[in-house]
Amino acid sequence: MTDSNNSLARFLDAAEEPNRILLPIEGYEKEQIISLELAVEPIKLFLHDLDRKVKIALQNSQNPSDNLSSNESAAICLYTMEWQSPHKSLYTVLNEKLRSECQNDLKPWFRYLKLFLTALYKLPSIKCTIWRGMRSNVDNQYDENSEQPWWGFSSCTESMDVTKNFLGSAPECTLFIIECIRGKSIAAHSYYKTEKEILLMPGTYLYTEKKWNHPDGSQMIHLQEIGPPYQLIAPPFDISSAFHVTSGQNKLQSQIQSDKILKSSLHLICPVDGCFGTLDDESVNTIAILFSLPVGVAYSTMYCTGILPISSHQFTLGFIAGCGLLVGLPI
Repeated sequence: MTDSNNSLARFLDAAEEPNRILLPIEGYEKEQIISLELAVEPIKLFLHDLDRKVKIALQNSQNPSDNLSSNESAAICLYTMEWQSPHKSLYTVLNEKLRSECQNDLKPWFRYLKLFLTALYKLPSIKCTIWRGMRSNVDNQYDENSEQPWWGFSSCTESMDVTKNFLGSAPECTLFIIECIRGKSIAAHSYYKTEKEILLMPGTYLYTEKKWNHPDGSQMIHLQEIGPPYQLIAPPFDISSAFHVTSGQNKLQSQIQSDKILKSSLHLICPVDGCFGTLDDESVNTIAILFSLPVGVAYSTMYCTGILPISSHQFTLGFIAGCGLLVGLPI
């Protein structure tokens, strides 16, 4: 675990969410990928002793996993690092800007966001139950059947007990039980390796399934991650080319039948933002398959209800048993 109560703040800051729809987060994706040292140049005015923190992050990210570069891994490490009081941590200041209605305040962060989000998008999305806390009650928020976005990066754990430990003896507190579908496990790149942190992206859109009071006095809110009504944050790169995962991934041998096409070839399968994207031999995106499809099931046919535009991320599917082959095997 982290070594001070201050270090737990990013797991407990849901009360800072504006609980309203802001303008989409965009513009940062046009930046170029550069080194972490250069990416933080525009934000040095906002953070104490940033140069030394960057050096520490880079030293701890020499041989990163998940096919990340050292700079990408270090961008994640830097996000998790804690500044000593009275100085604000990077994650605190960044999330303040992401949650602000004044998007001009976010512009100095564009270079860092480009590197940080590129790293996170390279990590596989995971579907699991996670927990997050807040040292207050939310009587007038999160009504059942309501929907709301979380605009900041949201740090969560996979354990209710760990989250309760973070909350301590707060007289009023709220526990969020979140069924996530695009969580990012960042433990391998975090400064605090033992936290087993699951990070939710900015613009995560949540549906309130249930809200109730626990006998111990805490408030419980069950949330389900769902797709937003429109894009709330631009992806850090053109996912139609999926250039960031052109190596080190499993491939899929598939026969795809639709109303108008019958295609049989080898495709690179890329886990991008909860979807599988398939690439042809020229690395051109040809189709996108919802990440939740059981692609590991043999002897099933994928039936498409039409031709998929290259710019689309998902489409309606059905399965017809015994009419073809869709086998998810590494080759």
